[in-house]
Amino acid sequence: MDGYSKSASLEEIKANDYVLTPGQYVGIAEEEDDGIHFEDRMKKLSTILYSQMNQGNLLDIEIKGILDSIGYGN
Repeated sequence: MDGYSKSASLEEIKANDYVLTPGQYVGIAEEEDDGIHFEDRMKKLSTILYSQMNQGNLLDIEIKGILDSIGYGN
């Protein structure tokens, strides 16, 4: 698959001053356009992220309460 692996020859490695980082030898696979505008995608993703952050905060409070109840609170 393009962008994931490559068997480099010794000549290619020498030409790259023996640098073995993948970026020297493999490219980035082309991304397909799914037709969703950036702004629309960011609004949706940020809404999901904020919801997950709020859930995380509620879980933190619950966990702290449980730790307090069993004698391991601050």
